[in-house]
Amino acid sequence: MSRQTDEDILDKILPSYVWQIKDDSTEDYDLLVERLRCADLTSLTQPRRADRISPTTKELLEKRTKVKLDPNATHSARLISNTRCRRALQEDLHRYRQMKLLKAAQERSSLKKSPESV
Repeated sequence: MSRQTDEDILDKILPSYVWQIKDDSTEDYDLLVERLRCADLTSLTQPRRADRISPTTKELLEKRTKVKLDPNATHSARLISNTRCRRALQEDLHRYRQMKLLKAAQERSSLKKSPESV
């Protein structure tokens, strides 16, 4: 899950710390850990959209990664894995869009007004 920093909170917190190097390295380390925890508190988790990509597509993506990292993999194996992943992702995106359109039609709501537009 990706994380993003809330810059407003970070801008308020950063000036409150004195950024000096201490003589004792242990004290420096403790201050660094405290600041990292503070930065972690300001980060926001992004919502997951697990329904966009199917489990089979995720498996194909993992296989493609293995093929890319394999020094003995042939060029045709790389092309095949890339093509399969691209097709699977296109199908998943098409399926997701259809699902969102159907949901909007059933609820009689506008796609433009929904926060998770297609």
